[in-house]
Amino acid sequence: SSRLAAMVFLEHALDAAALVRLSEDGRRGAAKSAALQSPLLQGWMNHVQNMQLHFTKDVTYKPPADKHYKFEVKWFEQKVDHINKQHSGRFWQRYFVYENFTETELDRTDYPLFVFCGAEQGDIYLEWQNFGFMLDVAREHGAKVLYLEHRFFGQSKPYGAEAFELSPDRVGLLSIEQSMADYVEIIKEYRGQGPVLTFGGSLSGTIAAMMRIQFPTLIDMAFASSA
Repeated sequence: SSRLAAMVFLEHALDAAALVRLSEDGRRGAAKSAALQSPLLQGWMNHVQNMQLHFTKDVTYKPPADKHYKFEVKWFEQKVDHINKQHSGRFWQRYFVYENFTETELDRTDYPLFVFCGAEQGDIYLEWQNFGFMLDVAREHGAKVLYLEHRFFGQSKPYGAEAFELSPDRVGLLSIEQSMADYVEIIKEYRGQGPVLTFGGSLSGTIAAMMRIQFPTLIDMAFASSA
């Protein structure tokens, strides 16, 4: 009968759909397995899975002998929360300054200011060895150079050893908005009459670009690599 034929057709259709789903699941599984074998993805997953270790691990580093940049370590008393005015906490944010390119003219105020916006790199002390081109350009233009360490990374930890305790008053403190506000305060301390350029790669590059977008009267240009 037509009813029986319709039921048989429906059963075949359902079987076919099940086979298609199995085939698609198999392709997805194979693609997922291949993706998980990617060295790039494995490195990223390792970084994320060990994020807490990266945050708290002490880093010891000796610059290569052929590097002659000697940055001055500075500390800035920073607001823990720039957004919630009811939060009056403070912490010491670490940053590094290199002024040798401008020292030949001590009264000069029109120097460019080059600012590296630290992010997930961890200890910012390591970073100037990876961004030599920034210092090369700074030398050519007589720029002052700042390397800023991101809050909750390296030695710039609000609450010190208790920085990563779970607590309601910590919500919203580790954000791009907070880090940009940190950087604005430090840049204002060093800005002269010359242009201000922000630099960065990866998340640092994103922050560098967003600094230009959010604070166009303070930041004149941004160099963002892989942002």
